[in-house]
Amino acid sequence: MLFTGTRRVLARVLPLDPESPISMLALVAVILIVGVQANYQASHDALAAVNSSAQLQPIDVVVQEIPILLLAFLGVGLLTRRSPGEAMARLGIVRPAPWHVAAALAVAGIFVALSQGAGYLQQLLDPTLANRLNQATSHYYAGITGLAGILAIAIAPGVAEESFFRGALQPRLGLLLAALAFAAIHTQYALTLDSLLVFGLGCALGLVRRQLNSTAAIVTHAAYNALAGIGIPNPLLPLVIATEVILIGAAIGLWYLDRRGAERLTDPP
Repeated sequence: MLFTGTRRVLARVLPLDPESPISMLALVAVILIVGVQANYQASHDALAAVNSSAQLQPIDVVVQEIPILLLAFLGVGLLTRRSPGEAMARLGIVRPAPWHVAAALAVAGIFVALSQGAGYLQQLLDPTLANRLNQATSHYYAGITGLAGILAIAIAPGVAEESFFRGALQPRLGLLLAALAFAAIHTQYALTLDSLLVFGLGCALGLVRRQLNSTAAIVTHAAYNALAGIGIPNPLLPLVIATEVILIGAAIGLWYLDRRGAERLTDPP
């Protein structure tokens, strides 16, 4: 990656500036993140390590996300090349339209359903691995309880990780590499279907960022984490499905009204 010619070849398929040292640094950082985590998964029993680790506490979640948030803002030149407002704009953190919020919540609901499906499929394919995964994650997240725990696991990763992976990295390296790096840092799921789900969630969040903005991606990520943390009892499934349908309808309706309003503003008097 130190050779400009190599980066020029990659620039044919990635939104990469081959002459930019910042782009080179971002690319090498992703290679290191993915490489180190791949080596860890190949050489360790990741689920055993999670099961024997200390339980995550709400303060731990916040503290571990602060460096990621700082990387996002410093990486786009906060106070060196950009003012705070310009850095926010570069990261895609803007005021969302109402339909952006409804669409973001709908996407979160879809991924909660996919997460449930992945759990059932993992149980069918490899019950032993599924049970080990459930035991490890239950142990790891046992301290995330109550309102403080749910808020921490929803807001801190949602804001920090979306600012970094979708806000800072994706415009430089593209959707897939940002999603791959995002999946790589979630080592607690080991090599299971949940890891593929995290990668898929990263891709979906990338599409939300591309089509809407990073603020909408933050809402999606936070809502997904909150719902996963709370859990959805089976008796509430009809209500959840109805809510999902309402959100999709609201997103479409609000988008249409927003579009019509924009057309009226551009119509000649």
